[in-house]
Amino acid sequence: MAASPSAPAPQSDRAALLKAFDESRTGVRGLVESGVSSVPALFVHPDPYASAPLAPPGVSIPVVDLSLPVPLAAAAAAEAAHSWGFFHLINHHQALGVPEDYPARALAAVRAFNELPAAERAAHYGRAMPGGVSYSSNVDLFQAPAASWRDTIQIAFGPERPDPARIPAVCRDEALEWDAHATAVGRALLGLLSEGLGLGPTKLEEASCLEGSSSVKGSSMADVYKGELTPLQRHVAFFDRDKDGVIYASETYEGFRAIGAGVPLSAFSALFINGLLGPKTIPENEKAPAFKLPIYVKNIQKGKHGSDSGVYDANGRFVPEKFEAIFKKHAHTRPDALTGKELQELLKANREPKDFKGWLGGFTEWKVLYSLCKDEKGFLHKDTVRAVYDGSLFERLEKERKSKESTNKK
Repeated sequence: MAASPSAPAPQSDRAALLKAFDESRTGVRGLVESGVSSVPALFVHPDPYASAPLAPPGVSIPVVDLSLPVPLAAAAAAEAAHSWGFFHLINHHQALGVPEDYPARALAAVRAFNELPAAERAAHYGRAMPGGVSYSSNVDLFQAPAASWRDTIQIAFGPERPDPARIPAVCRDEALEWDAHATAVGRALLGLLSEGLGLGPTKLEEASCLEGSSSVKGSSMADVYKGELTPLQRHVAFFDRDKDGVIYASETYEGFRAIGAGVPLSAFSALFINGLLGPKTIPENEKAPAFKLPIYVKNIQKGKHGSDSGVYDANGRFVPEKFEAIFKKHAHTRPDALTGKELQELLKANREPKDFKGWLGGFTEWKVLYSLCKDEKGFLHKDTVRAVYDGSLFERLEKERKSKESTNKK
């Protein structure tokens, strides 16, 4: 079941709540493990919708490819440093021998630490760093207007080396490996910048620029989804980008952009979906923020529109017979796919008399799916539709988009 957010904490209560939370020494994950049913007020920002303006179209962060010949990479690094002051490094594994599986192993190690029993995590809790290691929730907990929903383990590798015995065993090897890789990347980067300045490859390293503070941080955002989600809840949970149990219009927009939809379609979908479903999902005795169109995941079944296929029942459970009926009745060209014409037939067959909102809801959902997922011959495949109903399609599309972008940058 998903948790919904509480109202922001009154200032008079805030100090006591902060103190109690910090003294628990178990962080955000400890709250989830204790069975909280709502996001505590400490984590509710005064205006969760405020954000910086989007960058103008066509603006992108410079990329420096470490696998390029040194003169080309050095020129790119120097230009990016001069014009932007920062850039994106790629292809560490090709140029420096960083194992391709290391990022996944590092993430798994951070996850393993955060899944330790609460008492084991608490032994490392604190904002001081004895032995170069600390674990805490929000380094600015007592200064920020609202806390962030995350816990962080931090290991300092400079200027003094950490005591390896203080690094939790479940992530010790990966942390030490990170330091070796980070040092190699730093040395290579200093070499490129030094070359780009016309100083030779070792000048900046010889000037002790590689020495100084260095640390690795591993953050975990505990998921408020507890227990077994219904298929309908899984279907929409992808769009809850911060996993707080509520999908705002901005998150729907972000989710559509993540799966490859353009700006106009993403903006339309965010306003249409949240405007249509949101009001129906508001918990009893709660008032939704004006103009912010939240969808409460735990009540998503209340947002079901009429004139649909019936694949989700009234409680949001998957009905296999209804799913199979879609293709038995309407897949005339191929038994495992729908054409655009057959999809139109399906929509017409689902219409209930005078249910104009349901007609519009069904039409929009299916047409967006068809637009994003039809193959080159115009077929919408059965396994794709099945993946929509269990929510896995959206994660797959996001991974495919990221993989494509990464390939295009090489």
